[in-house]
Amino acid sequence: MKSVNQKLKKALVKKAVGYVAKEWVDELAVDKETGEMTVVKRKITKKQVPPDLNAAKLLFEITGEKQFDVAFMSDDDLQNERQKLLNILEENNDKTN
Repeated sequence: MKSVNQKLKKALVKKAVGYVAKEWVDELAVDKETGEMTVVKRKITKKQVPPDLNAAKLLFEITGEKQFDVAFMSDDDLQNERQKLLNILEENNDKTN
């Protein structure tokens, strides 16, 4: 079983990089034969939750990683960082689907 710290860190990473949330709404009706409520229609929607900057800052503080200042990065470094972040987003998106 995962420790509380691992669960919190995983949730913080998810919030820091953004994720897709599924929401569903059930339409209920009374079954005439049994008199019980039954689901007659279910609407499922996906909602993209954007990355949270405060969660990212907190994650940097907790893990001890230095925050980077993009003003001092070269174009190659920026491209590499962009690709790294896109890969992280793609991995998290694959896990949520």
